[in-house]
Amino acid sequence: MQLTNKIKKNLSDKWQHLKSNKLFVACSGGVDSISILYYLYQLGFNITALHVNYQLRGKDSDEDEAFVKTFCEKYNIPFHCIKVDLKTQLEKGGNLQDLARKIRYKFFEEWKNKSKDNYIVLGHHLDDQVETFFLNISRKSGIMGLASMLEENIRYIRPLLTFTKEEIIELAKKEGLEWREDTSNATNKYNRNKLRNLFIPKMEEQFPNLKSSIHTLISVFQAEQFKLEKKIKPIVQQIKKNNKIEISTFLHLSEFEQVELLRQLEVPHSLLNEIKKLSKSEKGKKIEFYNHRLYERIYKDINFFSL
Repeated sequence: MQLTNKIKKNLSDKWQHLKSNKLFVACSGGVDSISILYYLYQLGFNITALHVNYQLRGKDSDEDEAFVKTFCEKYNIPFHCIKVDLKTQLEKGGNLQDLARKIRYKFFEEWKNKSKDNYIVLGHHLDDQVETFFLNISRKSGIMGLASMLEENIRYIRPLLTFTKEEIIELAKKEGLEWREDTSNATNKYNRNKLRNLFIPKMEEQFPNLKSSIHTLISVFQAEQFKLEKKIKPIVQQIKKNNKIEISTFLHLSEFEQVELLRQLEVPHSLLNEIKKLSKSEKGKKIEFYNHRLYERIYKDINFFSL
């Protein structure tokens, strides 16, 4: 089967149930997002392109925006863009990649939440998935981290997640597609770029099947994550109802289960060791963590953690 037909068949078969939904495609102008936008258009999906101009690379950033806009005009695809002065926002502090991610997902959420039938389409591919897997190992992010990105999660879909960057580029060239290259991807300033440009290529020299092996491993972790979510969900529902959890209940959970519990409560899992220490503290001691949606602190009671 030709590569072109392979990807189109995947899109047509696996995501056919979304044919009547509005799909908002995150499009940076790179080969991944241009490809997914183009194939969804060819297959007759109801699509709109979303673009974020962070204005970080001056003329290049504006040319990315103009390129995506022109591409959408050519195929009569609705286009929406926001411009953000990310450099100015960073002067207040923060991590560039984290802040950029928060900005674009806030933008995506605004469009997604206009209707319960709206979906966001992301162009992540297998190479991204492998990089995420290794990044999450370094962050000690539990089974959820090792499960990496899901193909479908809370009305976000990643139809290209099983295809490599090499396959996508080969396909785009066969179709005569043009795209924009982000020169910042070539620098090794960020950990993801170090993985992409240095660590993973070196590993592939020794282990040619690395990406497919990691993909298989991720599938196993995703299955385990599903079981974990199912087990922890009733505990979380009880906590939300009473705003407390027995310390003994928390401590009897495995570390993976504790991390999942914190994740579902939107409590930073990086506080796990502090929470364990809190269990041995005197009544009234607390841990504070701001900017999270459900809770802002955990108090130590006699036999309970109160939230």
